[in-house]
Amino acid sequence: MHWIFSLELFVDVTGFNPNDLILVTNGLQANMVQITSTNSSSEKIGCNPANPYNSPGGYKVSDGHWPASGYGPGSLVEKLTLSSYYMDRTSYRQPALMRHEYGLAPQICAYNVDGFRVWYQMQNGTWTRNPLNMLDVQKVMPVVATRLSDPRRPALVDSVWAALRPRSF
Repeated sequence: MHWIFSLELFVDVTGFNPNDLILVTNGLQANMVQITSTNSSSEKIGCNPANPYNSPGGYKVSDGHWPASGYGPGSLVEKLTLSSYYMDRTSYRQPALMRHEYGLAPQICAYNVDGFRVWYQMQNGTWTRNPLNMLDVQKVMPVVATRLSDPRRPALVDSVWAALRPRSF
């Protein structure tokens, strides 16, 4: 059994900060970790396993989640942004669509939003709002229902939507 007790990545640390979430991939395997330290003189990113987003107790290579030879030269380190969207009908005079990006305060995306839903197209072609297995998702379709705030047309509602395919490594 082979353990790596703390993960250190040798990269240009410009733009990376403690608490950032990153994806490390060699093109065949990928792992998400949270940065716990950066050192610009040694060009090291540290990922302490005691952090809640990192593997508790160390990184076990033999369990198949980490490449046996580690992430070598040519591997990619990408900064991740995790975002959630929700409706806020309480704090504002107008209903607002909110975006909450990990580590930041929520921000208003749009006012006069009547609803927000996300549909998932599964690999078998069916659509659902509650997939049981995210690995079976083929497309993601967010739908924003907008409302016109013209008092002469109170019932006028429209929707904006887009479909996208999730990337996987």
